[in-house]
Amino acid sequence: MSIFILTGNPGTGKSTLANRLERKGYFVLRINDIVKEYKLWDRKEMGSKVVSISKLKRQVLGLLRKNKGKNIVVEGHLACEFAVPADFCVVLRTDPILLLKRMSRRKYKKEKISGNIETEMLDYCTQLSEKNYSCPIYEIDTSSGLSRAVNDLERIIELNSGEKKNKKELQKFRSGKVNWSSKMNDERLKKFLFS
Repeated sequence: MSIFILTGNPGTGKSTLANRLERKGYFVLRINDIVKEYKLWDRKEMGSKVVSISKLKRQVLGLLRKNKGKNIVVEGHLACEFAVPADFCVVLRTDPILLLKRMSRRKYKKEKISGNIETEMLDYCTQLSEKNYSCPIYEIDTSSGLSRAVNDLERIIELNSGEKKNKKELQKFRSGKVNWSSKMNDERLKKFLFS
């Protein structure tokens, strides 16, 4: 049995991939659902509820203990903010221009879109995952579509399974491979972020 983390910015495909894994028999702990069900926010800032990370971590740890013996995916943007026992962590990454389109379609407020584009360009989820987790951290670029992302995720899972562990092939997914620094000069992003 394994536990792994599936994290990344909003719009990178976490929910879609988690849904596919659930259909394959994985037990999915969805951080957003946990926050809502157990009312784990502790204050409001700029009209948004702010989650208590310590309360969230305690709740996730309890749910992991309760579901011990299952293949578990802990899915959510906030999963990079704290550590729980995991065999590996996968950070989904998406081209910031594509992320802008996806988040705009979802009708997110400009401030939320700007913040998430900036954190994507600065590798926020990857850096926090590396800081908080002692397990291997991998990245998948979901910009080319979810079919490829599903294949990459399934390959990472397979390569991390007991006897098939293949460190050499896993190197192509290691954290730090996805780099959006060249997008900092993209005129579309500059126009959106600084207008």
